[in-house]
Amino acid sequence: MYRDNFPSQPNVHVFEAARDMLANHVLNGEVVVPPDSYFAIGDNRDASLDSRYWGFVPRANLIGTPWCIYWSYGPVEAPAGPTAGIDRVFDRYEHFFTKTRWRRILMPVRGYAVN
Repeated sequence: MYRDNFPSQPNVHVFEAARDMLANHVLNGEVVVPPDSYFAIGDNRDASLDSRYWGFVPRANLIGTPWCIYWSYGPVEAPAGPTAGIDRVFDRYEHFFTKTRWRRILMPVRGYAVN
């Protein structure tokens, strides 16, 4: 599976920028991020559409600085099929109080400066 064996030949739809990334920016099995670009990966790696699918993010596209976590929700099994979106909404409705990570809300984002 492409998601788990990245970088590899995609067996799912990826955007042209991702195809370019795979064709021109993989060296010895590793993605080499060009200057003034970033490789973005979602916080839920198994269910995120991120740079693996749409390519690098140009530095010029980044605005602002995150400073706090506004909401954090526990793991959700990745629903599939035609009702996946509805299943996720229902999960949040049904488990809002038990899966919300209350101790993380409004906590500062930890990180480091990027040149």
